[in-house]
Amino acid sequence: MLHHLDDPDEGLAALVNVLAPGGLMQLGLYSERGRQDVLAARALLQEAGLTNTDEAGLRAARALLRSLPEDHPAKGVTRSPDFASLTGLRDLVLHPVERRYTPLTLGAMLMSHGLTVLGLQHSHPTAAARYAAARPDDLAQRDLITWDALEAESPGLFSGMFVLWVRKGAVGA
Repeated sequence: MLHHLDDPDEGLAALVNVLAPGGLMQLGLYSERGRQDVLAARALLQEAGLTNTDEAGLRAARALLRSLPEDHPAKGVTRSPDFASLTGLRDLVLHPVERRYTPLTLGAMLMSHGLTVLGLQHSHPTAAARYAAARPDDLAQRDLITWDALEAESPGLFSGMFVLWVRKGAVGA
């Protein structure tokens, strides 16, 4: 939930503080590129005055989003599993605080806390093969510069979220 904190850096510092040297942690953080449909939906709902998160407001928001043509930039949110429930919809498009990252900004934040990326999980069916083609020398597929270039080519690569494993300290330390 770091991406919903006013200060995610402070939240990460607290987690790192209780992590043993060499300890592992899984993080899930929103992708800037992968959430463009969410940002478009949020803007559309704001423009329509549908930012109320009570049941009636959420139902009206869902109806508006469902009515969009398939090529609308916000239509992708209707395919999210979170769209199926009102609480999921609230979290998806109307959460008051949301921080998003690129692989490069994520890498800078992790490095500043002494964390090393061990690997990324991805649900996109071609992600691993695309990385392997771009960097056959990196079997662990942990280079965030490479992931940044791949995500720039294919913004939906992380389906809106990075899920990664990190280690406190350097690999092998």
